[in-house]
Parts: sequence; structure tokens; C-alpha cells
Amino acid sequence: MFSDKKDIIKLTAIIFAAIAFYVGLNNIDTVVGSIGVVINWFSPVIVGLVLAFILNVFVRFIEEHILYRFKGKKWLRTVSIILTIIFIICVLSLLVVFIVPEIKRTVLLIAQVIPVYFNNLIEKFNSLDLPVENFSINDIINLEQFKDLTGFLTDQSVNVLGNALDITTSFAGKFFNGILSLVIAIYVLICKEKLGRLAERTLYAFLPQNIAETVHDVSKLSYTTFYNFITGQLTEAVILGTLCYLGMKLFGFPYATAIGMLVGITALIPIVGAFIGTFIGAFLIVMVSPLKALLFIIYLLVLQQIEGNLIYPKVVGKYVGLPGVLVITAVLVGSRIGDITTVLLSVPVCSILYSLFKTQLARREKKNIDNNNLL
Repeated sequence: MFSDKKDIIKLTAIIFAAIAFYVGLNNIDTVVGSIGVVINWFSPVIVGLVLAFILNVFVRFIEEHILYRFKGKKWLRTVSIILTIIFIICVLSLLVVFIVPEIKRTVLLIAQVIPVYFNNLIEKFNSLDLPVENFSINDIINLEQFKDLTGFLTDQSVNVLGNALDITTSFAGKFFNGILSLVIAIYVLICKEKLGRLAERTLYAFLPQNIAETVHDVSKLSYTTFYNFITGQLTEAVILGTLCYLGMKLFGFPYATAIGMLVGITALIPIVGAFIGTFIGAFLIVMVSPLKALLFIIYLLVLQQIEGNLIYPKVVGKYVGLPGVLVITAVLVGSRIGDITTVLLSVPVCSILYSLFKTQLARREKKNIDNNNLL
């Protein structure tokens, strides 16, 4: 029955694959743990590749729109990478310079104000003409213990920045991996064309022609989709940050520059990012004016509705080739399935599936037309 040697090899491979799949299902915890260990081993390489993919958006923009006159020069790629790194460092530095001092000032101010607020509350409560004689709030709460509690909370508030510094220091052991990932990213950016040709040659050398072409087409589509998605996210973040800044200036909210930058950066996280920026922005404003903090929250909620239903689907959908309704659907489904990583990947993955569907649909329609013509 299986006289052909190739058929025997295929049957044997299928049997071993089925056995391996069955054993894996029965030891799923071990399999997942082993995969996690392997990923941890190669984490600097994985992070480096992801970082290279993100930085490539800026590198390509510089090469194609800023330094396009020098196309073909050997130094163009190196200069573009250097300018990209300088740009990102400047953005992060501006964020730290504008926002961190304001957060520190607000935390210290809250630590000073909380005890005063509580003491005033206790005095007003005790001054009330209550129907019960000799009754005060001290009968309910021991004032000394309450002061100890507020003192503890105050100390904790003041030490937030110190604790954050300690946490940052505890990650010093990962500094080497971070540098290594950056080096890998830079190397990939410099040699991306050579690496791409090597990967393509390897693909066609070790896989059958039809499978190699399918993998090549899907890989090319995935790269283009993820690249366009990152470009769209960055564009949308700039638009939202700019609108936030202009609106805050128009309505006279404080810290317009710092909060506008913060909202723009946090907007890189779909759906929930803007809420993070809103919370931190309101936290900064509330000590200046609680009313303005409330109005700021209302303004950002309205802006988020406009952004989520109009700007985001239009901008990101344009870049990834998805209709607006599918962009919203992909984000909502991603938020239901998993964490923030799933949300980030939902739109480009949906775009890839949508493109593959359109390709297959076009092929089926063409095939049906050809069959009808033959009849």
C-alpha cells in the first residue's frame, strides 16, 4: 500500500507529530514552562528584533522624507539610525523634564495638605451643635491613633519617589540585556537588506516551492501590515497629543505642555492609554484647582470619544487597510481576549486576516469566472 518511500516517510512523520501533540496536551504546563525558559534565554534577541522593527519606522521616514537627496550614500543608514536614537532620547528627556518635577511637587503638596484637611474636618465636626451631649468625633475615632494613621500615609506619600527609585535600582541587573538588545537592533537595522535576502534564500532552499511562496507572501504581508500599524499609531498619538495641548491652552488648564505630551505618548496604547494620561493629568491639576481637574476629565472624555470613534479608525484603518468598523471590532475583541499585548496586536492581526481573505476571495471569484467562461 505504501510502496513509495516518500509515502512511508510522510506517514511516519504524521504518526510522530500526532504522538508529540498528544503528549504535549497532557503535559501542557511543562510545555508552557519550557517555552518560557527558551524565550527567556533569547529575550535580548527577541527584544532587539522588536526594537529594530519599531525604530525602522523612524529610520525609513528619515531616509525617505528628510535625507532622500542622499539616497545611495553608504553613510545614509548610519546617520538615519543616529538621528532616530537622538530623537527618541530627546522625547523621553522632555517627558522627564516636564512631567516628573510636577508629579513630585504634587505628591509633596498632597502630603502637606492631607493632615490639614483632616484636622479642619475634625474641628468642624466637633463644633457642630449635636443633639447628644458631650459627643465628638474623638468618641468614635481615637485622635492620636488617627494622627498616627495620617502620619503614616503622609510618610508613605513622601517616600513614593524614593520607593520608585529603589525599584528602578533593583532592575539594574537587566541593564546589560538592554544594551545588548539595542546593539542587536542597530545591527539588524544596518544589515536588514542582507538579512532579508538570507532569510528568503533559506526559505526557498529548505521548503517546497509552493509552501515557500506562501510563507514569503504571508511574511511580506505581515511586515507591511505591522509597519503601517505602528506608523498609524504614532500618527494618531501625535494628533491626540496636539489636540489635548490645544484644548488645554484654549480652556486655560495648567500643565498643558506636560499633559499634552503625556497623553500623546500614552495614546500609543490603544483604548486604555488615553485613560492613563487622563488620570495622571487630573492628578496634577487637582491640587491647582479641583474644578479645573473635573473639567479636564470631562474634556478628555469627550476628546477620547472623538478619537476612539473618528480619529483612530480613520487614521489607523487607513494605514493598515481596514474599514473603521473592523478596527473598532478588533480592538474590542482583543480587549476581551487578553491583556494589553493582545489589544496592541489585535488590529494588525485582523488586517492580515482581512487581506488574506480578500486575496482568497479574489482568487475564488476569478476561478468561478473562468469556469463559467469554459461552460
